[in-house]
Amino acid sequence: MLGDGSGPVNIDRNLIQSNYSGDDGGGIFVENAHQDRINIRNNMIVDNGSADLGGAVMLDDSSNVAFVNNTV
Repeated sequence: MLGDGSGPVNIDRNLIQSNYSGDDGGGIFVENAHQDRINIRNNMIVDNGSADLGGAVMLDDSSNVAFVNNTV
């Protein structure tokens, strides 16, 4: 049985740089957060990549994400 997940998450004031994923979501990958609140605010997300989708940011099955004032 799967757990309840992490619950609400804040990602604030970070430099997320030079990451690479062999699949999806090179910089940030939010998956299966469903309706938990995820705040991604005031970050610099630069020079990231992925082999498939979402080189900088990938949101998958997450409907309550606030993506505010970021430089991508």
